[in-house]
Amino acid sequence: LTQVINLDKAADGLKVMFDAYRHSTNDIRVLYRALRVDAPDGDQQFQLFPGYNNLDNAGGIIDPSKNDGLPDKFVPPSEGYDDFNPYEFNISNIPQFSAFQIKVCMSGTNYAYVPRLKDFRVIATI
Repeated sequence: LTQVINLDKAADGLKVMFDAYRHSTNDIRVLYRALRVDAPDGDQQFQLFPGYNNLDNAGGIIDPSKNDGLPDKFVPPSEGYDDFNPYEFNISNIPQFSAFQIKVCMSGTNYAYVPRLKDFRVIATI
């Protein structure tokens, strides 16, 4: 979970990028929370990124209720312990926000293989 990142200029989209080691028994999901000045705190919950299963060929969201937090494109499991694959998550055309938070949820069925992240970056887009 990131700290709240305040923006100088309002944005209406987010791009999250990182490299990750993910064994075939692991799962990585990413959520965002866009904080708006004009919305009550209770309305500003974490939302899942759309995921490749919920994007059309043009990159548009098919059904917002089916967002699953997966990356924009399928990323195969890592082949070795030091094999880090690039992950990218995008959301656009959301109500303008002045601050945001990112949450990365990692899980697995075999605790001998722990997902690892590096080169974590987030860009707020207009």
